[in-house]
Amino acid sequence: MNGQITLDDYQQSKYFDRHGRIKECPEWVNEKRCGNCKYWQILPEYDQPPCGWGVRGLCGSHVSRNQYTTLQVAYCQEWEKKEVTK
Repeated sequence: MNGQITLDDYQQSKYFDRHGRIKECPEWVNEKRCGNCKYWQILPEYDQPPCGWGVRGLCGSHVSRNQYTTLQVAYCQEWEKKEVTK
């Protein structure tokens, strides 16, 4: 690979700060997390908790039921990998 990562690797290493900027993903974070799920989208900055309290997003896996917020590092049994767009 010579120091280059694939687009798929980049997608899986995304980790957001509360401002929506992508930053380096901590080693302890699982690949199967809400931040990498096709049903999850980050909430606007004004809906985020204070710095250091995690990053929240809207889970749309229950669109026919209720949408709910969750941390980007959470995981559920309905997790599906986001498609990598080129």
